[in-house]
Amino acid sequence: PGCQRPYLRSLSRLGPALGPVLGPAPGPLGEMAKAGVLAALSAGSDRVFAAAGLPLTGGFRGLHGFDGGETADGALGRFRRWVTAPVPRLLVACHPGLPGAAGDGPDPIAPSRSLEYRVMADPAFARMLAESGVRPARFAAT
Repeated sequence: PGCQRPYLRSLSRLGPALGPVLGPAPGPLGEMAKAGVLAALSAGSDRVFAAAGLPLTGGFRGLHGFDGGETADGALGRFRRWVTAPVPRLLVACHPGLPGAAGDGPDPIAPSRSLEYRVMADPAFARMLAESGVRPARFAAT
């Protein structure tokens, strides 16, 4: 809802040395490998999609493991790294959700969803976004 046309997240804009995806200090090797695979698979796609008139995101961040064990402070720090030096139309992938709201059976990333929901509902998250100069918006409004 809110976006009348499809848009594509620009995975080729993962950033130099994958820093914008994983933050200033790259995360675990598996996350870097995931980002590298996505960047390689999307190489050259921006040019093709732009020529077709499809809107693109200005950057993509949000890759991380869903293995649990992260604290709320750790998750807030992760989001802070992702929005450092934001770009217009930055897309940050996240998966917030209420505990037990999956509905269709077991959800292997339920702990991560619940943590992201709690972090995003906390006033500290809104303050961090404001301090970073980030304003969440629907893609169509950017």
